[in-house]
Amino acid sequence: MDIEGEAARLADSIAAEHGDDPRGALAAAQRLEAELALTGEHVLRRVVAKVRDAGLSWSEVGDVLGVSKQAAQQRFAGPASGGRVVVGEGLFGRFDEHLRAALAQAVGHAADVGAEQLSAAHLLVGLAGVPAGSGAAILQSLDPDGAALAEVSAPRQRRWRRRRTPLPFSADARAAIEGLGRVADEQNLPAVGTEHLLLVLAADATTDVGRALQARGITAAVVAERLDGP
Repeated sequence: MDIEGEAARLADSIAAEHGDDPRGALAAAQRLEAELALTGEHVLRRVVAKVRDAGLSWSEVGDVLGVSKQAAQQRFAGPASGGRVVVGEGLFGRFDEHLRAALAQAVGHAADVGAEQLSAAHLLVGLAGVPAGSGAAILQSLDPDGAALAEVSAPRQRRWRRRRTPLPFSADARAAIEGLGRVADEQNLPAVGTEHLLLVLAADATTDVGRALQARGITAAVVAERLDGP
């Protein structure tokens, strides 16, 4: 793949579409970065599932990807998905503008702090970074001093290099995205927003983010009450 050529084509397309709006062009480019990160993760997981079905061992998968057998198995064969992508087709297309912006913020934050994976903590930081979204408003009302966010936010590494390839999703981030898919399907939602992301993050007590939120009374039930209104 001619990465530089494709990048130039996409950049030119964004510039042409937002010729008189440089801020809009930058926002569009950031959304595209998030979409590519999510797409890359899904492509890799689907290919891993296919080669596993074809008989490739976890040791061989790990060898190709430059990780241990255990790391490959942990990343791609979690108990919730069996190594398959659970997110429904077209889910990203149902993300509203605030959730897309939050995902872009999460990708940017993860890259800025030198993370090797996009985690649920980065998703929470991204959510909080879009104040126009309902998720940030609910989080602010329930955690006005930002203690939960501060607890899970990673400091920038002293030495880091911004990645030029999409960040892989960690297990807890994948679980959150898959949770969004289930919520969207169960509630037959035409659009999925940052409020739904906060809901699924607060529901998972097995993650650091879920525990930090629940310790401050931000549970899935409480968030659901806010969604239902008074």
